[in-house]
Amino acid sequence: MVANSEKLKAETKGLSFYYGNVQALKDIRLPLTEKEVTALIGPSGCGKTTLLRCFNRMHDLYPHNKYEGEITIFPDNINIVDRGIDPLDIRMRIGMVFQKPNPFPKSIYENIAFGLRVRGVRKKTILDEQIEKSLTRAALWEETKDRLQESAFNLSGGQQQRLCIARALATGPEMLLFDEPTSALDPIATSKIEDLIVGLKEEVTMLIVTHNMQQAARISDWTGFMMLGELIEFDKTDKIFTNPAKKLTESYITGRFG
Repeated sequence: MVANSEKLKAETKGLSFYYGNVQALKDIRLPLTEKEVTALIGPSGCGKTTLLRCFNRMHDLYPHNKYEGEITIFPDNINIVDRGIDPLDIRMRIGMVFQKPNPFPKSIYENIAFGLRVRGVRKKTILDEQIEKSLTRAALWEETKDRLQESAFNLSGGQQQRLCIARALATGPEMLLFDEPTSALDPIATSKIEDLIVGLKEEVTMLIVTHNMQQAARISDWTGFMMLGELIEFDKTDKIFTNPAKKLTESYITGRFG
C-alpha cells in the first residue's frame, strides 16, 4: 500500500546513500503522510538510522558521504538532498531527537531559547511565551515552571528527553525525527514519551526508528521494514504486524531472526 498522495508531507524516490564507497541505502521509496507517525523497524545495521538522518542532512557533517535520488518535502516540492539546498535551513524545518538525551550545558530555559535565538527572536516576552508553549507541548511545563533557571542536567533522564523534544518543537518544525528515543529510558519514562508522540500527531509529521516492535505497533500509523539497506515492505502498521505481504517481514516480526 502507498500512502494517500494528497496527504504526503515528504517522500523519498530512488534514494540511495553512500558512506564513501560503501552503499548503505538502496533505491528507497518511502512516503510520509502528513501529521501521522511512520516507524522504521529492522535488525541492527539494516539502514534505519542512516535513512532517518538523510531527512535533515545529518550526513553532511562528515566528508565523502553521498546522496542519490530525492527526498521531496511538500507542499513546496523541494528536494532537500539537492546540493543547492542549505542543510541548516532543512534542520530548522525538520527537527531531530536522538537516542540518548542530549541537553545543552545550559539552563532549562536556555535550552529551549537556543533555537529561537538562532532564528532571531530576542524579545523576552516572546521567548517566555514560546518556552512555556514548547514545554507544555512536551508535557514538561508543570514539572519545570519553577526550575527554569536550573541546569538541564538536574532533570531525570526521561525529563531530559522531553526537554530535547521541547527544544526541537520550539522552532516550529514541520517534521520530527526520532532515533530510538526511549532506548535509554525506564518503562515509565518510555510510556510518557510514547504518549507525547501520539499527542503530537495533531501538529507535526513524525518518523521514528525503533528496535521495539511493540512500540512501533503502539504508536505508529505506518511501518516500514528494512533489511540490508533496502525497504522490504511498507504499509499500514496493523497490516504489517498482522498480515505482512513479504515472508521476510513475517520472519522478522515473529522473531525468527534479528
